[in-house]
Formats: sequence, C-alpha cells, structure tokens
Amino acid sequence: MERESFSVRFSHMAELPVALLALLIIPASLVEDRAQAARRRSAAIASNRLVWLVFGVDDELKLAVAPSPLNGNSLQIRPSSSASIGSKPRSTR
Repeated sequence: MERESFSVRFSHMAELPVALLALLIIPASLVEDRAQAARRRSAAIASNRLVWLVFGVDDELKLAVAPSPLNGNSLQIRPSSSASIGSKPRSTR
C-alpha cells in the first residue's frame, strides 16, 4: 500500500515539471530547423535531447515505483483475444 501511495505522489510531483518541459519541444524544434548560427542550432538540439531524456527518465521512474502486479497491489494482467490482433481466431473445439 505504501508503494502505491508513493507512486501516486511521485506522479503528481513530476507532472508539472514534465508538462513545462513539453512546452519547450516546439520552440526548440523550430530553432533547430531555422537557426543560422551553429551555436544556436547546437543549443536547440541539446535542449530538445534533454527534454526527451527527461521524458524517458520520468517514464522509467514511474514504472520503477509503480505497484507490482505480482504481489496483488495492481490490476491483474490477463491474456485476451485482443492481444493477438491480426491472427486467426482459435477454434473452440
């Protein structure tokens, strides 16, 4: 139960900073495409990569602190027919 509450607190704590970083993606991409100066272009590329790195770290941390489905603290993952999209349906014989 403690892990679940920490997971929720972490998600709420990281939400605003990650959302603010998301707002930098478009300006950084525009500067990256249109910059004449090499330094400005390099700074835009670096900031864009930094934002994507933060997105990845945020996702990994959320997965790390999420409740484990193995000990019953989360939803159970059950195989379903929708998991095999594009395959033929199994016969019921």
